[in-house]
Amino acid sequence: MKQIVILLLFFFGFLGNAGTQQIKNPVDKAEKLMLVNPKSAFQIAEKAYQNSPDRKTKLRLLFVMTNTSSMLQNPLNVIRYGNEALSVANDNDVVTKIKILGILGNTYQAIKLNEKTRIYLDKAELLLSSPKIPDSLSYIKGNIYYLKAMNYFNSLDSDIALSYFDKAINQYLSSKHPYAELNLKLAYLNRAFTLIEQANLSASICGSAVGVHRTGESEDLLYSKKYRPFQRHIT
Repeated sequence: MKQIVILLLFFFGFLGNAGTQQIKNPVDKAEKLMLVNPKSAFQIAEKAYQNSPDRKTKLRLLFVMTNTSSMLQNPLNVIRYGNEALSVANDNDVVTKIKILGILGNTYQAIKLNEKTRIYLDKAELLLSSPKIPDSLSYIKGNIYYLKAMNYFNSLDSDIALSYFDKAINQYLSSKHPYAELNLKLAYLNRAFTLIEQANLSASICGSAVGVHRTGESEDLLYSKKYRPFQRHIT
């Protein structure tokens, strides 16, 4: 069974465009437009970044450019601006770092570079234990756990994937973020797909064991025929 293809709205800080025409500060305007008009938000942020006066402003604009590039499905820009944002961020920008690492991990997962995905998501998960992360950010925590679950699912590590789906579900259940309910449903759905894949694999193994007795093939030969493709995915 092929996994469901999904697109989640991960790390938006603003959810509407009401009053954007009255906003004069380009940084605020770009942030406000991220969800409703990512192309315009990117263009505003890119222009403002050239004249941004301080580190905090630069970081806010880099986050906008990273996030909107993800929405616009431009992985090269995500990687460019995301890594630049990480270089600008300091130890006090823990939440922004986690968001950027999550977006980078999601981008590498979309282009099927699972090892790269895991590097960025492992860094994000490590930062989740920081005392600077309030409990109110359970939505962000859920997103990181969800991405890690999908990464392990893609690598056919179903047991680890299930444990991360459970972590994500627990975070979404405690979140009041407007998209938490949507992501919760997707987490339940993909957890179910993982269980189905796990059951199919178990059934395949049992069926192969029966085939050993029927065909008289050795276990070593059976392994080479049946299990080697799964091994390639795991490594």
